[in-house]
Amino acid sequence: GSGFWKAYDEIDASQLELCLKTNTVGLLTAAKAVVPKMAARGSGSVVVTGATAALRGKARTTAFAAAKAAQRSLTQSIAKKVMPSGVHVCYAIIDGAVGDGDTRIHPDAIAETYYHLTRQPKSCWTFELDVRPHVETW
Repeated sequence: GSGFWKAYDEIDASQLELCLKTNTVGLLTAAKAVVPKMAARGSGSVVVTGATAALRGKARTTAFAAAKAAQRSLTQSIAKKVMPSGVHVCYAIIDGAVGDGDTRIHPDAIAETYYHLTRQPKSCWTFELDVRPHVETW
């Protein structure tokens, strides 16, 4: 994702537009490129990386939270359209810093979580899940 860590009265429209373009228009563009082929063959997975900001804003996440909320809603719309055709679309909220160490979410752990999402049976698909390190305050 992309964001500016400023309050609403510190950002301008171009910064908000950049966040929306990266997080939402980027998703739309990617989905249009790959999802129709998945739907045609009746299988495939799209896992969108989100953030807790999609669920609530903070004073200094004005643009990021707005963009992530839009991204989450777009992911839901795509999922509701294509899941009946056999394409699993889900939203993974990554709540914490990514990297090495006990206080961060290791990239390999995220990859393993995403892999398991793509292996779920059609009778039990997850749309949204949150992952965070054990020390994250939420």
